[in-house]
Amino acid sequence: MLTVLFSALVGAVLNRFSGWTNQSWVPGRHIYWAALAAFLITWALVDIGWALAVAVSALTYRLPGWYGSLDMGTHGDSLKRDVRVMFSCTLRIAPVFVWALTQGVYLAPVLLLIAAGGATAVYVLGNLVGPKLTKDPFRYIEPGVGAVLGSIIGLMIAL
Repeated sequence: MLTVLFSALVGAVLNRFSGWTNQSWVPGRHIYWAALAAFLITWALVDIGWALAVAVSALTYRLPGWYGSLDMGTHGDSLKRDVRVMFSCTLRIAPVFVWALTQGVYLAPVLLLIAAGGATAVYVLGNLVGPKLTKDPFRYIEPGVGAVLGSIIGLMIAL
């Protein structure tokens, strides 16, 4: 249980850090630093195989970007489109789930779908509630999505 909670916390912090665009106290894109941190933490606490899978997943999830396709539902029915985009983009974290499958976590494909669904649910909730609370709902959405993804990855590591 501690692995799941710790992974949720790390996922929340690193996903929010990855999404920062106006804080440039580190050189380059933040995703590179977040992936490196995820790699080092996972390697220190688990092993090199999991660490590589986590880092590759962080990069495949964040590097391509969404290119404005997630617009907080501001263009008519685009929230429905955003849901499809968020779900499909979240599936890009698949490398760590493939690694888990090779490690005997046979629920990994189902957990990938649960992770994508949970991340999408956080995005939708953030769209519905976030703009009422703040001008930057992603300050809540990104850590929430990271916590969902991190907790599922932590669960696979614990299994």
